[in-house]
Amino acid sequence: MTDLQAADRVFQSQLRGTIVGYNIGTYGGPVLELMSDLQAADRLCQSQLRGTIVGYNIGPYGGPVLELMSDLQAADCIFQSQLRGTIVGYNIETHGSPVLELMSDLQAADRIFQSQLRGTIVGYNIGTYGGPVLELLSDLQAADRIFQSQLRGTIVGYNIGTYGGPVLELMSDLQAADRLCQSQLRGTIVGCNIRTYGGPVLELMSDLQAADHIFKSQLRGTIVGYNIGTYGGPVLELMSDLQAADRILQSQLRGTIVGYNIMDLWGSSPGAYE
Repeated sequence: MTDLQAADRVFQSQLRGTIVGYNIGTYGGPVLELMSDLQAADRLCQSQLRGTIVGYNIGPYGGPVLELMSDLQAADCIFQSQLRGTIVGYNIETHGSPVLELMSDLQAADRIFQSQLRGTIVGYNIGTYGGPVLELLSDLQAADRIFQSQLRGTIVGYNIGTYGGPVLELMSDLQAADRLCQSQLRGTIVGCNIRTYGGPVLELMSDLQAADHIFKSQLRGTIVGYNIGTYGGPVLELMSDLQAADRILQSQLRGTIVGYNIMDLWGSSPGAYE
């Protein structure tokens, strides 16, 4: 591009995503367009990720590991659209498909790491450990909120860990006020007072209460509701303990819903969302 200087270096390898950096925006899928204010000294490095690395003077460390540098300024803005993953840091907003918003209590010294994931974002002082497994550190506060949309990973909130691949099990200390949002994921969100917006496979844990509501749309998977399991691929069979008051919503699936007291009308369950 005409405004890209000879000294500017942008690296991308084995990616199905897009690289964006300091005042850089992606427009129309995996297209990188450097803004006129990108300086010659700025460097962006990305390698072996199926996601996106963004930030000012940021490089990947140890393969698909992203560490945000301390010199990322609050005024920096990062835009990403139609990517298969997103990484964001300090006071960064992603505008487009994969939306992650870090809370105001994220400090400049905080680090965000991602390794061997197919698109996982975590927030305040959180690290990823081994493949597609997320474990939030003990210093994650109850007020912290994590949002993820259109990712091929998993997002988890307050003191939540994933066990056995992209499966989420909410810890007992998850509060009723905590919110987890997921959209168009190939992972799993489960637990108490969770809202799913699109996304794939849901397996509800035994501590999910009858009053909880789960919504699912645009899935290639199966599941929804209270103590429900999937049997035989994209086939959903409701368990006998599904209550009459439970509502299950599914739309645009490549599977089948069967069972007891199921409604296929989006938003037909009053009070499901505050």
